[in-house]
Amino acid sequence: MNLKNATLFSIIGISYIFISRTVATFFPDIFTNLVVTRINTLLSLLASLAIVVFYIYFYKDYVSEKQIALKNASLFAIIGSIAVLLLFLKGIPVVFNLYVFRSQVFNIIAPWIGSIFSLYFFIIFYKETIHNLQSKLKLAILLAVIGSSLSTLIRTFILFNYFYSGKFKWFWDYSIKFPLIVIPISVFMFFTSFYFFLTFYKEQ
Repeated sequence: MNLKNATLFSIIGISYIFISRTVATFFPDIFTNLVVTRINTLLSLLASLAIVVFYIYFYKDYVSEKQIALKNASLFAIIGSIAVLLLFLKGIPVVFNLYVFRSQVFNIIAPWIGSIFSLYFFIIFYKETIHNLQSKLKLAILLAVIGSSLSTLIRTFILFNYFYSGKFKWFWDYSIKFPLIVIPISVFMFFTSFYFFLTFYKEQ
């Protein structure tokens, strides 16, 4: 395994998670099948793990010792991606009929932390590349900053909505009621992430 391979697996991982959520939103009956649900949960866990592995290899192989800010941002990105990984890991016992402590607060906090740390990572990474006029990564990272900013705003809205109303909904849950708003935003956020990983992969 190296950084280039880790990046490729991340591309596959984020693509799978996006496709899985899209299918679950528009064809929810598919996941009434327990076998399908179990397979999807396991694959989603592996997809999330691929993102964790990317940040680990990024920290280990890409960042130099002199890039203190980016090094710290990479550590935060690792922590944030692990928080999201734990969210997927938490779903494993549920679909396999094992007892597990279920906490809606954790379901909200984990992706919120992940989005904040991801945003911080991309902001610092952009600052590192902004003076490199030859780098094709600049646009990709800038778009990732915008996508992460949207994600953070949405996660913050979901967090405050939960503590205010006591009701928890994923962002995708609003897609049926507000399709013209939710779907384009979700597609854009996926595109910014996908474009970053694809551009980064090509530069390795």
